[in-house]
Amino acid sequence: MTPDVEDIYTLAPLQAGLLLHSLRDDDPTLFVNQLVCRLSGTLDEDALRRGYTALVEGNPVLRTSYHAGALEHPVQVVHRRVELVVDTVDLGSCADPETRLTQTLRADRERGFGLDRPPLSRLTRVILPGGRNALVWTFHHLLLDGWSTHLLLGDLFAAYDAAYRGRTVDVPPRRPYRDYIAWLDRQDTAAAEEFVRRELAGTAAPTALAGVGRPDDLPAGAVRMRTRELTLPADATRRIEAAARQARVTLSTLLHAAWGLLQCRYNGRLDAVFGTTFSLRPPELSGADAMAGILINVLPMRVRVRPDQTVEDWLAGLHRSLLGLRQHAHLPLSAAVATTGLPAGTPLFDSALVVENYPIDTSRWTRASVAVEHIEYHERTNHPLCLLAIAGDELGLHLTHDRARCSDVYADLLLNGLAALLTALADALGDRAGGGRLMTVAELAAATGGPVPDSGPGIVLLDALGSVPPLGAPGELCLGEPALVPGFELPPDEAARHFVPHPRPRTPGERLYRTGRHARAMPDGSIEVLPVPAEPAEPAGDALIRAADDTPSTPDEKALADLFTALLGVEQVGLHDDFFELGGTSLASIRLVTQAGGVLGTEIPLEALFTTPTVAGLLAAVRDAGATNRASAAVGQ
Repeated sequence: MTPDVEDIYTLAPLQAGLLLHSLRDDDPTLFVNQLVCRLSGTLDEDALRRGYTALVEGNPVLRTSYHAGALEHPVQVVHRRVELVVDTVDLGSCADPETRLTQTLRADRERGFGLDRPPLSRLTRVILPGGRNALVWTFHHLLLDGWSTHLLLGDLFAAYDAAYRGRTVDVPPRRPYRDYIAWLDRQDTAAAEEFVRRELAGTAAPTALAGVGRPDDLPAGAVRMRTRELTLPADATRRIEAAARQARVTLSTLLHAAWGLLQCRYNGRLDAVFGTTFSLRPPELSGADAMAGILINVLPMRVRVRPDQTVEDWLAGLHRSLLGLRQHAHLPLSAAVATTGLPAGTPLFDSALVVENYPIDTSRWTRASVAVEHIEYHERTNHPLCLLAIAGDELGLHLTHDRARCSDVYADLLLNGLAALLTALADALGDRAGGGRLMTVAELAAATGGPVPDSGPGIVLLDALGSVPPLGAPGELCLGEPALVPGFELPPDEAARHFVPHPRPRTPGERLYRTGRHARAMPDGSIEVLPVPAEPAEPAGDALIRAADDTPSTPDEKALADLFTALLGVEQVGLHDDFFELGGTSLASIRLVTQAGGVLGTEIPLEALFTTPTVAGLLAAVRDAGATNRASAAVGQ
């Protein structure tokens, strides 16, 4: 190690995933977190710098950089010293300070960070009208999880207060993050893999973001990620918490159940998988509860729905699954996905749920010298949909969505649908406590179903639960009997398959005819018929030509194929063999593009490998990039 380097160690599995996506996706805001603290008064700039200096010097994670490239395993490097970034923005005389502040915050997030150039953290003091200040702390998620963020924020204000009063400035000692990495390395993954394999058995395809409506038509430069917020009143929150106790499960279980059922309904299936976050602060690791770093992991949570199952039995099963996942929460997500047999690099889910229920000591934020009146959070994940549930006297639901994948209208529908499901769960379990009958999952879904569209003689949509789906969610197009041709009859066996009971009959015995076509009800009252996906067959002649033309022949083809074989441990690679189907991993992909760039004499974006993971595809991407660069140069001249 060089004199500037204090320590070097490997990454936690979640860190490795964050690093991969950060290198792969061309978005400087990805995984950039930002806290905006509105303060009661004015910050002393010198005291702030001294307090922040003590915080950074006392916490190695704030002096860490991250490196991958051609290394067999990515590493994090702790530096002895880093150049602190403490900026000041003066909006005290602005006519519209709030608009300017919003613009300043966005620009700060868009600066991003160079992951191999520490520090990956900076402070900004914002001067507002009326002698008030805001403190903005922007950092990369590779450094800290939510719990650690609040711990260090308290340390920062305590250090600031000491500096402001002329006292000795120090921060409390915390167990180093490298001890957590060492604990992870000692964990056995065999039992965890077996548990997850059983949980995900039969998962043949990812749970994609489907059925959430048309995306917003975004102009160039528009904000893609947006967060919708909904807060349940205290009385509603108490009823939901009481319902969880009645069912002998946790609030977290109810949230997972509601989010999973919502995913099922908007995907038109009885099975959904989404990411869920677990805290990893093991009691056997002394001092882990006060450790600063990213001590969390994301694993796939599967929610299966059987319409005739009682709500209580369904919740009990989900609770057992969550407890089992928590027991094996150290398992890398890549290893969990591998148990499904899906190719490496395949995203198993498009949405994630984070439940924040850890205690926050806000007293450390309120000092005589300055007090925090309000905190705003800005977080950017790689999931098109991410639900953050914040437990408290009033349950907060924050849904962050990618507007290029899910429109504002549908994000509101999802959020309101989630609140309705939680309320329906509370009602169902509350009725049971009062001696009411057991409700089935299908009845729970029906309680939060959408309107019955009425177009002429009657059109009804039914989802896989036999209920009317929510607005924007897919369902099978069914016709009321008055809409059928007079005298329309089917043989008894076919009638049993094509006719189903009306979920909301207006007359006894009313039935619906299943057309086999799928559609969804739109917010404007229209019905949008969904296309039927079909896989075009490859002409036999094309397949023969491709097979005959699969052997690398040019120098570049041979050199790139040699890299594939060396990294994958296979004897031979054709021009069109898929890197991930041959066993390539996400971490190996970083090494491949780094080494391939050296062989070919040009930088290869990581995204190119995920888009076209073959020798032929990568070389085509390199040629296309070269043509684009030459065209740009010509335009510039």
